[in-house]
Amino acid sequence: MILADRRVYLTLGGLLGARILAFLQSILINIRYITIRLINCDILSITLDNNELILTTNIYIMRTVEDVLPSDVDIKDIKYNYNPELTSSLDAIDSDFNQDIINEIVLWKVNRYAKIDDYTLKLINQIKKTDKVVDAALTGDIFLKLLHKDQKGIRLPMASSILRFKNPTIYQIIDQRVYRFLYGVELKYSLNDINSQIVLYLDYLKKLRYYCDIYKVDFKQADRIFYAMDKHFNSDTKLNGY
Repeated sequence: MILADRRVYLTLGGLLGARILAFLQSILINIRYITIRLINCDILSITLDNNELILTTNIYIMRTVEDVLPSDVDIKDIKYNYNPELTSSLDAIDSDFNQDIINEIVLWKVNRYAKIDDYTLKLINQIKKTDKVVDAALTGDIFLKLLHKDQKGIRLPMASSILRFKNPTIYQIIDQRVYRFLYGVELKYSLNDINSQIVLYLDYLKKLRYYCDIYKVDFKQADRIFYAMDKHFNSDTKLNGY
């Protein structure tokens, strides 16, 4: 959805809000002699003044190519900067497609491609499939890299997913469903405070293992089992942000 550079504020009276919105959505409005199409309205307030209904609303507007009439300069100067590194790599493909290429295209389209530097990969690969105990210092070093503001496409749930697939015997995925099923509260943390996220995740692993021991749950499958249980038993409770 494209919004115009500014919002238009109207105060209307004497009609019901629903009728006003229906009317606005059926017309074209002119601002500074440019025809702009209405795409949405938000009611900001409804008040009563001298028995007259006053509706204040934001009008969202969208310009089309016929409104803008792009010039040669516009076309030349406009910059496409969507996933530039992966875009260049995909543009250069001149071979048969395989599943890896399809996966990269899907990640490109949903803007979830995460390019990890060699040093971070080296840290991750210090985790062995045979490890039986979490190395808290190594985990912290990895998270400091994966959760850094310059690392695109990775937040705490994704970082924990990477470690989980490296060694599910000691790492499991932290997400909203499993967390609230264990703690009884929503998963909340500061994106800017990586150290607090590290502490939260390490505590989560301890809590998860504690309940696995009590209820005889295989730790390697714990995130999936408790995820499914939350989805079943808390189906009526909305997730934060969903």
